Amino acid sequence: MNEGIIGIFVLVTIATISSIASHLLIKQYFVAIVISGLIGTLLFQLSAYLYAGHLDPFFLVTVFVSFLAICVISSLIGLIKMKKNKS
Repeated sequence: MNEGIIGIFVLVTIATISSIASHLLIKQYFVAIVISGLIGTLLFQLSAYLYAGHLDPFFLVTVFVSFLAICVISSLIGLIKMKKNKS
């Protein structure tokens, strides 16, 4: 595997874990998505920094894109949780 695939795998894993945790702990759907996005982005940037030893040259772009990706994953997980709660 190359570094790009590993990075995407790490991002999806962090997004899934932070989304599940935020939707279990926070009852409001939108707030849980935003909190999950913020925490997931922070953890992803921290893991990238620990792996590379320095910040990415395109740090601001990476923060924005990872925040959007984590929010999308969090909204999907939140929808699944809401559907299970209704049934």
